[in-house]
Amino acid sequence: MIKEALLGLGLTSNETEIYLVLLNWGELSVNEIGSKSGLHRQVCYDALDRLVEKGFVSLLTNNNKKSFRALH
Repeated sequence: MIKEALLGLGLTSNETEIYLVLLNWGELSVNEIGSKSGLHRQVCYDALDRLVEKGFVSLLTNNNKKSFRALH
């Protein structure tokens, strides 16, 4: 049900999968997102860039390490 709603908002299937992973796990690195979603790292980066632009995800930087968090 949530997937269908997110797809209805215009998210792609990869964006939806990554957003749901972040909702369930909290703040994660790209490698962690890729591992939990089963998506290749570059696919994750591309989708995360779009999710940040759309306002669904925030980018955090700690000690020069990037991580991402879903916005509610």
